[in-house]
Amino acid sequence: LVDYRAVNLKINKDNNRVPNIDSIWPHLRDMKFFTSLDLNSGYFQIPLNEKSKELTGINIDGIGYVFNSLPQGMNVSPSIFQTIMMDLFEGILWEKVIAYLDDICIFGKTLEECIDNTTEVLRRLNEKGFKLKTSKCFFFMDEVDMLGHKVSFNNLKPLTKHLDAIQKMQPPKTLKQLRSLIGTFNYHRKKVQNFSKTILPLTDILKGIDSKVNGKLKVWSAEHQNCFETIKEKLLSEPILAIYNPDAETYIEVDASAFAVG
Repeated sequence: LVDYRAVNLKINKDNNRVPNIDSIWPHLRDMKFFTSLDLNSGYFQIPLNEKSKELTGINIDGIGYVFNSLPQGMNVSPSIFQTIMMDLFEGILWEKVIAYLDDICIFGKTLEECIDNTTEVLRRLNEKGFKLKTSKCFFFMDEVDMLGHKVSFNNLKPLTKHLDAIQKMQPPKTLKQLRSLIGTFNYHRKKVQNFSKTILPLTDILKGIDSKVNGKLKVWSAEHQNCFETIKEKLLSEPILAIYNPDAETYIEVDASAFAVG
């Protein structure tokens, strides 16, 4: 992965076409069969024009090179790739297939429907010359891995590898480790009721500390340890979330305190 931070400062970032992950799940409501496709080095299957290649230049041992295909690390790469996927699946996106960058999931309420939808998606991919990594493709399953979740009929649950990583977590000893820990917990926040209030002891440690400042933690009390263990325990309980049904009658319960709103 090339460090393109200097180049990225000169490029207008546009990731508006990359969907919010939470907006994806309702499209899988009532689906019983799934096909998961993995593009073989998806970004590298997108060719660049000559002008764009100039922006990708790197120097190795005094020799200059450019990418012939879309590189990772550029701030516009996700948006470009997502736009190509949206154009490729125009007319069937969200109805028959979900494409989140190079993560492609085809679905159907019946096996026959899933087979038909999969055939259509494969036809379109083949017409544009996309290659699949067959060892990571799974066809007509009742459960597939997608975007950090295990997806089945109207249910979402965390991947086993994520649970294993959480199980192995140790209390942080540095500010960098604490920020990483909070980031991981935040990724799974929907699985913890009253998450903002629960994690408050940990986020309070960072109050008033510049995000660029690192170093050893100066405080880690019994309260912080209890907070750490509590969130770990809740995440390791393998919570199963129901896929939201936008057509059902919906009740919203709101709450607020001196520390959090939700």
